[in-house]
Amino acid sequence: SGTVQFVTPFTKSCVVCGYAEQGQGTEPAHIVRFVDFDGRVLSSQGVKNGSSAIEPENPSRTGYNFIGWDKEFCNVTEDLTVSARYEIQKFTVTFKDGDTVLEEQQVEYGKDAQPPRNPSRPPEEWGNWQFDGWEGDFRHITEDVAVQAKFRQEWNEYKVIFYDAEGNEFSVQT
Repeated sequence: SGTVQFVTPFTKSCVVCGYAEQGQGTEPAHIVRFVDFDGRVLSSQGVKNGSSAIEPENPSRTGYNFIGWDKEFCNVTEDLTVSARYEIQKFTVTFKDGDTVLEEQQVEYGKDAQPPRNPSRPPEEWGNWQFDGWEGDFRHITEDVAVQAKFRQEWNEYKVIFYDAEGNEFSVQT
């Protein structure tokens, strides 16, 4: 029985023989796989021994920033799996009372902000301001958000008593 010779151009990987064509002889080739966070293969390429793999286009992932690859892929001397690395995005949630910033928080993508202690306002001549919650959603954050404190007015109540000329009470109004 004769021998079968596989000749594969360098632009394709040769999984069967594990060699890349190089001039007159053969030189070991290695498979370099670039994978995403979920194990999905982004690129698979045959690389001559001692050469570098070609980096694929940067992957994207909702709520995360791509920050690079987990290992070097220069001077490849063995099969490699190179994984994408990400960092979670952070957004600013600003809690305000009018134009006054009460608190700012850095919140990771998809997480909830924690509201600060309920704000208060000083009493006025006419009555008081009563804190009535927050205007704006600060749960499941996916962008920068400003949240306003809501207040309702609580009017002072006065009791007015009317007396006649003899000092007898004849009407009461609040």
